[in-house]
Amino acid sequence: MINVGGRKVDPGEVTEVLRAVAAVRDVAVIEYTRPGGDGSMVAIVARDGEVAAAELREHCRQRLSAFKVPERFI
Repeated sequence: MINVGGRKVDPGEVTEVLRAVAAVRDVAVIEYTRPGGDGSMVAIVARDGEVAAAELREHCRQRLSAFKVPERFI
């Protein structure tokens, strides 16, 4: 589980949502602790085609609660 703002997020749920994107070959969702101690999520995406971070973010926003959307896509 990843702690995001005091809430627990199952990275598997986020991974499953991102793997549903046709241009995503594989993905890993990890916890990132910002300076100051606040936790957030980062999605590391291996692509099979062209897909922008903004598209991935919007895909997640449509399917997940706002706090479950990764802060960054690499």
